Amino acid sequence: LGVYDLAEKHLQRSLELRRKALSDEHIDVATSLKEVGTVMIAAGRYEEAEPLMREAADSARRLLPSDSKELGEYLNNLASVLQVRGNLAAAESIYVECIPLLERTLGETAPEVAQAMNNLALLKNTRGDHVGAEALLRKSIEIRKDAGKDPSLGIANVNLGLALVGQGKYQEAEAKYREALA
Repeated sequence: LGVYDLAEKHLQRSLELRRKALSDEHIDVATSLKEVGTVMIAAGRYEEAEPLMREAADSARRLLPSDSKELGEYLNNLASVLQVRGNLAAAESIYVECIPLLERTLGETAPEVAQAMNNLALLKNTRGDHVGAEALLRKSIEIRKDAGKDPSLGIANVNLGLALVGQGKYQEAEAKYREALA
């Protein structure tokens, strides 16, 4: 068995045990669903991960306070898998819900906020909303710069370059690409 297969096997067993011991109306079951889904995503099995992430997020909505950072994380995970699977409208509406929640619960300068903004920006860029993507990416980059040495800063600059190219701002895009390489 590969690393993902072995991890999934153990996490599936944990999920089974939690379902039996705790019922589906316990947050630990949602956590197990999220963990199995995360391993499936890491293995590139998005179609199988989606129902698990959806169930985990639905459970989190029922079981967690509406202002908890954990709920924001469950929603962000679901939005990410929906985005990868091409369900952009659903992913966008969840990002729009979870970003303010993450900002309120983790703070506006949290790395998780920057990542969620980056994800929504990529989605907007894919849909042709290059201006919306640019605004989100500039905020994401500002957060990452304020955090100090962030390895995701280069990727965010590349993504901003793509949004700028989409608007015909080639010189500014080139500057962002060079910044990403620096």
